[in-house]
Amino acid sequence: MHLRKGAIDKAIAALERSLELCRSWDIQQNIPRVAAALGNAYAATGRVGEALPVLELAKNRVRLSFIRSQLAQGYLLIGRLEEAASLASRALDFSRRHAERGNEARALYVLGEIASYDDSLDVDRSVAHFQQAMALAGELRMRPLLAHCHAGLGKLYGKTGNLPQAKAYLNTGVAMMREMEMGLWLEKAEAELRQLG
Repeated sequence: MHLRKGAIDKAIAALERSLELCRSWDIQQNIPRVAAALGNAYAATGRVGEALPVLELAKNRVRLSFIRSQLAQGYLLIGRLEEAASLASRALDFSRRHAERGNEARALYVLGEIASYDDSLDVDRSVAHFQQAMALAGELRMRPLLAHCHAGLGKLYGKTGNLPQAKAYLNTGVAMMREMEMGLWLEKAEAELRQLG
């Protein structure tokens, strides 16, 4: 929950302790979930050296679409686009086969982020993924994910020079994140909005 709220320091402390307990009590089935979240938290704060081994630990054991999406986000944050795309695509396929609509929305969001990354910029694909994720997130009342989608579209339109669209989406994302007190994610979205001028 701390990770979703953007309370990264609290998330890292809780997740480090959780991983330690999983190892010491030999609760192997929980290690991928905890490691994926911890790796994602490290990656969000730029701690790549700590993120990568934890993400790799989870990657070798993962089966669930939710964990794959979280891993994909972590790999994206540390700039490993190929692994991120592979994991997010597998998460999307699995979630659709098993009618996991919330996990489908998360996977679509990550695929939208990947397609908007500078090295692999594909505006049409990114917009399509974000819009599909937004439709599902809105229907399922996944407000934090909906806020991330708005911010993602805002960043994307900023890259393409469409400033009115960029500001509109970022303003909506920032307002939603502010209302939900989303910590680091709010700070990042506000920084993107300030860059637009």
